[in-house]
Amino acid sequence: VFHDDQHGTAVIVAAALLNALEIQGKTLDTVKIVFLGAGAAGCSCAKLLKLMGAKNITMTDKTGVLDTDRKDLHDNNRALAVPVSVAKTLADVMPGADVFIGVSAKNALDAQLVKGMAKNPI
Repeated sequence: VFHDDQHGTAVIVAAALLNALEIQGKTLDTVKIVFLGAGAAGCSCAKLLKLMGAKNITMTDKTGVLDTDRKDLHDNNRALAVPVSVAKTLADVMPGADVFIGVSAKNALDAQLVKGMAKNPI
């Protein structure tokens, strides 16, 4: 079964990211990736990128960082949770990020967060 919101979005994001990484001279296994949105699309994108070799992915949602301390996570989200850290919000994890993937509400990312990203952000 092909689920467009999950699989379709993940395939397009993966293809676009691979091209952008090549243009920027970065590699999937070394970049810091931050997601805003941990629903069907976001989780599927993150899972595919992990399968492709991404090692540093942080998921966030409207509540904050998906970490192993959160009790409100579904199994789908729990598999993508990071170990507990002091970083609890999108603003906490954006500094130094190479890649931002937004699959959530509009206007959640502001110029200040983008300015704090790594050189040549995607």
